[in-house]
Amino acid sequence: MSPKTERETVKGILDQFDRKIVEELLKAYPTKTPSAALKHRSDFPPPGPEVGADTIPRGVMESRSIIERIIGDSNFLPAAFLEEGVLRQKAVARLPKVSSSNPLGDPWGSGFLVANSLLMTNNHVIGSVAEAKTIMAQFNYQIDLNGVAQPIDTWSLDPDNFFYTDAALDFTLVRVKAKGIIWPLSPTVVSPSGGEAAMLEVMSMIGAAAEAGPTIPIGPPLFASRYPGWKWGHLQLPKSAITYSSGQLLNVIQHPAGRMKEVALQENEVTHIYSNRIHYTTDTEGGSSGSPVLNNAWDLVALHHAAGDWDAVNNRWIDNEGMRIDSIVQHLRTQFALSRPSLLTELGI
Repeated sequence: MSPKTERETVKGILDQFDRKIVEELLKAYPTKTPSAALKHRSDFPPPGPEVGADTIPRGVMESRSIIERIIGDSNFLPAAFLEEGVLRQKAVARLPKVSSSNPLGDPWGSGFLVANSLLMTNNHVIGSVAEAKTIMAQFNYQIDLNGVAQPIDTWSLDPDNFFYTDAALDFTLVRVKAKGIIWPLSPTVVSPSGGEAAMLEVMSMIGAAAEAGPTIPIGPPLFASRYPGWKWGHLQLPKSAITYSSGQLLNVIQHPAGRMKEVALQENEVTHIYSNRIHYTTDTEGGSSGSPVLNNAWDLVALHHAAGDWDAVNNRWIDNEGMRIDSIVQHLRTQFALSRPSLLTELGI
């Protein structure tokens, strides 16, 4: 037996009401079972049924809920959407050109960590090793709930360690230069014979040192490297296929025009899907190049890189364009499967 459509479910509830009213209400509901692609637009499951008030009969409450709750497509998301968004935004960095005369840097682009020490942006933002050496990655360039500017965490790039770029897919992957830390540890902890438990203890101490900063050792020291991903996290590249659908809602975390970090949420729909690109109505500005494009589950789906289509009749931009992240992942797999498989392991793909 095929599942009931939303229209059939609504009709069953409303049959007790005046037929003319029911017919008018049902015009707003599709006659076919929603496709998997359409269901994907929400990405998160619905938060659950509303609890009715005791003073209102159940049948009336349910009918009111259906009549009043949804205006067009449902915009409901679980509260965890906000919590996860807070975590995801930490991995996004402003990429300025920094000089001694301007330590904050000239606005240039955006980027984001895809591993503890690997940053992704556009080829047109960082197109060469020489250019990468002029760019810094600034994390936490944003304000807090009280409107207070936060301490900026600035990192140099290390293209001599790793740098790869592709103009056709307009992406660049570059290593972030490590910062050294010193932490006093006992000889038994740093000994290779300490096993996995000892290594976990070492990593825990290194993580604490990363938060506290360099420390003067009082015993046998451990010299180690720390990377920005330990503190700010990273956005995981997809391991499997991504479903793109017209009308799917997207979110972009960015540094538009080099400003402090901003987000464009929800009213941003996919308009066109191509083999290596997608178009969407999300707002961006110069400086947003290299920003992550994410769905409502905060999964990475594209790398923003440019404006999309131009409406010559009305003299306006219609949408923006991002490179499909699944195309980038496939390119990396093809490029490094044999020559550098450890990179794919580091990226989790």
